[in-house]
Amino acid sequence: MTVEALTDRDRKQANMIAKKEEMLSRDSIPLNMYDQTFELPPQGQAHQSVTEHAVERALFGQSVQNALLLDQLSLGAVRLLWNWDTERIVELAKAAVRTG
Repeated sequence: MTVEALTDRDRKQANMIAKKEEMLSRDSIPLNMYDQTFELPPQGQAHQSVTEHAVERALFGQSVQNALLLDQLSLGAVRLLWNWDTERIVELAKAAVRTG
């Protein structure tokens, strides 16, 4: 069985699967502004950077037509909970980041 090589924009070729994955990821998934400037906080401190504003932006910055969350809770339901108990949703997000 022959495996075709992939060629990127710079005419570099990839024959191995790992190199092909890297090439496809690099060329197909554009970087956003946060990829360039975001620095991870020290290990064990990431949850401290979760803010009410960040959680609100994450909840309301996408369509409610998106897939269900891992626990089968819809984004629309979480938005309703946001209006009812914002503090609890923020603490839940912090706990999720803290525990991975």
